[in-house]
Amino acid sequence: MDPNKLYAVLTGDVVNSSALSLEKREGLIGQIRSTYDELQSFFPGALPLPLSVYRGDGWQMLVPAAGKALAIALSFRSLFLFRTALPRKKEKSLDLRLAIGIGGVDFIPADAPQEGDGLAFRCSGRALEEMRAPQRMAFSFPDSPSEPALAVVVELVDALFMGWTSGQARAVAGRIQGLTQQEIGDTWPDRAVSQQTVGEHLSVARWRTVESALGLFEKEVG
Repeated sequence: MDPNKLYAVLTGDVVNSSALSLEKREGLIGQIRSTYDELQSFFPGALPLPLSVYRGDGWQMLVPAAGKALAIALSFRSLFLFRTALPRKKEKSLDLRLAIGIGGVDFIPADAPQEGDGLAFRCSGRALEEMRAPQRMAFSFPDSPSEPALAVVVELVDALFMGWTSGQARAVAGRIQGLTQQEIGDTWPDRAVSQQTVGEHLSVARWRTVESALGLFEKEVG
């Protein structure tokens, strides 16, 4: 690992997973891994390591381009929300808690990414442990004077997300990927949707505000 480089580590779990039925809990790992596979296709080359999954519904990922961490975190959460809403549309979809830690990485074993260590790993894990409801996204970047302001940005994005439907989340994930509204509609899972529908999803989700927040985060983190 580059000792002079900033990395991001995202650590998270599934909200209220202990309240799910045994059948649903057994399927969580598959849902999380499938979402990560889709996330990698959204960000080619940005997620070089496999996702670490532990404790049934806990997970961790390394993001070498730290400035992209909030965009990747929001996309992962959005794709997971949409994916878990697909099979049973009358049931409430699942959500993730996640913490973003920014800092150095000392080492990562190639065969066990979850056993890596460094400031980014420690900050991410600690931020998740200290998170309290209703918050579902947290941020830690102790070496930066921008940490308090960026933590507010993350908290505001989190607050916006909690008002989204699964369709709004999917539309936002597509825009983060760089797709046009027409492209998002044409590639919508299960069935194509109209450009107008995608536009309505983005408007209600306050995409322009989210886009500004992601740009500010990337600029400040670098």
